[in-house]
Amino acid sequence: GNNVSVYNIGNEDGTLAKYWDKAPDFTDHIGPLQANTNGNVWAMSNGGYWVAQYRGAGNNNAGVPSLIFVNAEGEVVFNSGSDTDFVNNNLNGSNGSGFAVSKDEKTLVINDGNTELRFFDIEWNNGVPSLVHKYVYTGIKNSGIPRSGLVYQMNFDYAGNLIVSGAKVGIYSIPTDDNQTTVPAKKALIVVKGTPEEPKYYVTGTFNGWDKVNPTEMIDNEVTLDMEDNAEFKLLTPNPSAEDGWTWIGGVDENQVGFFLITEEMMAEGRAIDVLMGAGSNFRIEQGGNFTLYLNKVEAQTPAGMAKAEGAQLKLVVVRNSVTGIDDLDMDTVASVKYVNLAGMVSDKPFDGVNLVVIKYNNGKTKTVKVVK
Repeated sequence: GNNVSVYNIGNEDGTLAKYWDKAPDFTDHIGPLQANTNGNVWAMSNGGYWVAQYRGAGNNNAGVPSLIFVNAEGEVVFNSGSDTDFVNNNLNGSNGSGFAVSKDEKTLVINDGNTELRFFDIEWNNGVPSLVHKYVYTGIKNSGIPRSGLVYQMNFDYAGNLIVSGAKVGIYSIPTDDNQTTVPAKKALIVVKGTPEEPKYYVTGTFNGWDKVNPTEMIDNEVTLDMEDNAEFKLLTPNPSAEDGWTWIGGVDENQVGFFLITEEMMAEGRAIDVLMGAGSNFRIEQGGNFTLYLNKVEAQTPAGMAKAEGAQLKLVVVRNSVTGIDDLDMDTVASVKYVNLAGMVSDKPFDGVNLVVIKYNNGKTKTVKVVK
């Protein structure tokens, strides 16, 4: 137990692997020195790594040291508890096991058993490091916060400021010669002036065999499809970081049967189907026909039981295209006509753009019609 396993996740082209399914490249069996499970590991550019563990004051000893260094060959070449003078004068423990190495790998800081931050220069001799004490910071244990002396994690930011995490998070500025730092831009960072391109959406489902190679594209977030009874579908949007290159977008499974059911009752009422899109279940059309699907952005909100969308939150509107206009209707048979825009607003007069016209007949039946003014 408490050994260190190494996974080489770098690719030959310099990128990092997004996932892997292999065993560790190697495991260093340092477990006998690591009796405490509260530990931290810090990899170095020379292929070796530091390992710290939780040791109270007076417990940094060679058998269970506060800090060790393991070289690239898996050999322990530094043991903080093996030198009595070093323990007595510089590091009597490691309260919380928090430690960090600076970005230039020249400085190491660790919280000792007396809850003081000890800073060391790292010096090397034929691949073997030694720690030369620089200075000590005593302010952490005197903050008045219970257990504030425990430090579980540390890290230096690019400018060399030290971020310390324990009972509280503290940020400490470390003096330099000029106290200024220029942070370089990432080589792959491209700044585009103007409005970001709107994401593209596609539809796939049982009507095209869940095609991810040639899904049906939505033009201006609209698409018209012929679907059979009980046809299922989901939306896709390109996602280069995903394993298959897509983010799948569905609806919340409100009826807990594995899909979001678009019922005939919903369609008959002419109601816009309002769902926050996310990594949800498939949509299923209860009764087939020719349908038009629309997507609209909605205000950010996450009602109880709904999955929050990735990126923009969307409302899905589904319309059965039973007729394409209302001019050919026999108005003597019509009881009322209401116009609904894609934002869900209702009026006795048409809105500009796309209208969902809800026609109620004298016989009680309802029909929804898509009309563009």
